[in-house]
Amino acid sequence: MDKLKLAIIGLSHVHAQLFFKQFSKYENEIEWLGCADVEPYDEEKVNDKLAKNMPRLTPPKIFKDYKELLDLKPDIAIVCTDIKDHGRIAVECLERNIHTIVEKPMATSYEDALMMAESSKKSGAELIINWPVAWSGSFRKAYELLKEGKIGKPYRFNYRSPATTGPYPVSDYPESELKEMWWYKRERGGGVIYDYAGYGCTIATWFFGKRANKVTAMAKNFSLGFADVDDYSAYTIDFGDSMAMIEASWCTITSGEVPTGPCIYGEKGCIICDRYSDEVKVYTSFRATTPDEVYKVEDFNEDIALHTINHFKYGKPLHLTMTPEFNLDSVAALDAGIRSIESGKTEETAR
Repeated sequence: MDKLKLAIIGLSHVHAQLFFKQFSKYENEIEWLGCADVEPYDEEKVNDKLAKNMPRLTPPKIFKDYKELLDLKPDIAIVCTDIKDHGRIAVECLERNIHTIVEKPMATSYEDALMMAESSKKSGAELIINWPVAWSGSFRKAYELLKEGKIGKPYRFNYRSPATTGPYPVSDYPESELKEMWWYKRERGGGVIYDYAGYGCTIATWFFGKRANKVTAMAKNFSLGFADVDDYSAYTIDFGDSMAMIEASWCTITSGEVPTGPCIYGEKGCIICDRYSDEVKVYTSFRATTPDEVYKVEDFNEDIALHTINHFKYGKPLHLTMTPEFNLDSVAALDAGIRSIESGKTEETAR
């Protein structure tokens, strides 16, 4: 098979550089057609965005109009716009029968996510959503142990975002510049909820294997006085016979010794892992303070690039978390939480 022809559409997301770096490792399998920004919603010019989101990298050819780039008929379009534009741009790519990869989360609302999924069904192209945590060896091992029944029936699930102050070090930029970034604009999908609460909703949905029933959520803006977004949120998610508790933060400089999780508690014990650890610990003794089993996990030998290449060129199935069907379930929990924050009430997920 010929090389896969790739294009990056949108340059506003910091993960644009991760896509470019990861796919560029497989130059015998892919060819870059170019990159292009979509209509800007801030004061940044294309070269400024490239400097910020692709530092120390030589990007592919820059197109002034992303439609001209799509006219070249890439095999895969990688959407790195702000989150609000995921739906609009993904549907445009899918309607051209271009396979489309969208950076997490799928969309800012369940309605947009459903529109994207339906567009994919009508298209001759596939829609893929990238969740970087899908490539965590520790998370994969924890999921495997849970499904093996290592702790019996799961009751509850905890996940906390890692210590971070957001996509950029806030202290490195003047407030006037931060105000213009989409990350700090609610209407464009900015804020910690879409960034990190989305991770928690996705991992919990993945581990429990079903759509949540309802969500109760709260959010605060502790440190971003210049913005209308939140830098902390807490979700309590009801899965019927199990529950998940999710914390998302852009205002935590250290987590001390508290693991990010996922931490899964069940009838026979608990499974504990951390986003930055290569160990998965299992506790099954009553009131155990040291693990009964420790699994050392090797580096995962696959990333979004290799997985996508293997899928389109060699027929390997997509990982569950990359599919639009799964992501509709994840977005349903994220969306219900946003509605709960707005209403002050527990909100049911879309069905």
